[in-house]
Amino acid sequence: MRNPEVWITARKGKRGVTYHLRWLDPTTGRWRSESCGKSKRRAEASAARKRQDLAAGINGDMIRVAWPVFCDRVLAAKAISVRASTLAEIRRTLDMFTEVIQPVAPDRVQHADVQAFLEARKAKGNSSDTLDKHRRNLRNAFNEGIRLRLLRENPTRGVAKFKTHAKDWHLYDPTEVDAMIAAAGRLWGPMIYVAYTTAMRKGEALNLTWADVDFDAKAVKVKPKAGSGLLAWSPKDHEARVLPLTDDAARWLQRLYVASDKNCPYVFIPPDRYRYLVEHGDREIARLNNFDRTFARICSRAGVVADGFHSLRKSCITRWLESGVRPHVVQSLAGHADIQTTMRYYSKVRGAGIESARVASATYHPGAAILRESCASKVG
Repeated sequence: MRNPEVWITARKGKRGVTYHLRWLDPTTGRWRSESCGKSKRRAEASAARKRQDLAAGINGDMIRVAWPVFCDRVLAAKAISVRASTLAEIRRTLDMFTEVIQPVAPDRVQHADVQAFLEARKAKGNSSDTLDKHRRNLRNAFNEGIRLRLLRENPTRGVAKFKTHAKDWHLYDPTEVDAMIAAAGRLWGPMIYVAYTTAMRKGEALNLTWADVDFDAKAVKVKPKAGSGLLAWSPKDHEARVLPLTDDAARWLQRLYVASDKNCPYVFIPPDRYRYLVEHGDREIARLNNFDRTFARICSRAGVVADGFHSLRKSCITRWLESGVRPHVVQSLAGHADIQTTMRYYSKVRGAGIESARVASATYHPGAAILRESCASKVG
């Protein structure tokens, strides 16, 4: 069959656009379709594979492959739609599953094999959270295998979700944050304050560039990074969002920008570290060495609980809710909703929602005077 035709169609529904493949079945003469989800890149890759399958005479029947081939194809397909860190987790789970179960082919894997694997990991001391992560990774891998027609049923079906318990965390108050800022250095002080007042994740803060900062609008944009001079990176769920800056945060970043090295596009990565990262060209290299250890030392010098940088984000989100910022606005600003929910409320968040969050951040942090004094002495 020469040049088999496979079309990509887009359907717009209440939850956004979904993509489908459509092709003519050469054996029946009827039109067939297949859903590809919400990723256009995945749809394009699936269309290319479908054309190859049709050209090779493969149409609809399960493609029997050995287990190593299954893993390679699933990982290649998932690489299109998931982050590198998520892909690495799925790969690790598949490697562990291979070591414990030693499957011959994906269609030979049974429900009991999945249970045996999880029991083996439990015996190794894995927590409930880790076990459930392995379960999800296997479920996603086998679902991708079904989509690729490498097996018909998902052997993880019916495997119960492990009960996990919410971990306790420390809610930082303004006086504790002031103490941390006073004990921090030139870059760490602003980074702590920005995280505490914007709910920015660690990775988002470390990948913030000066081009992302809008001093006039007093806002920063969290968005994927790529291109010349930038380190490849994408935020969680690959989605961009705008976050408000308090007046103090905007002024502090403005002074930091004036004193910054203009050859380094990043706000919180020192120039020497940036040059090292560019030279090695490896996105797996940490943006800052010993990040968690450094934050713990700052907390120790400040005499406050060292509960991790992420608790600054949790504290900010809690303060927003306590200050009356509407929950759907908080979800969008925090990046917790899926992309369709984010887009549905995005226009509202850009206006009154962002302003209410900015006012709330400034209100619940009355000790901003020490920031201005610290800024004047450290940045000049």
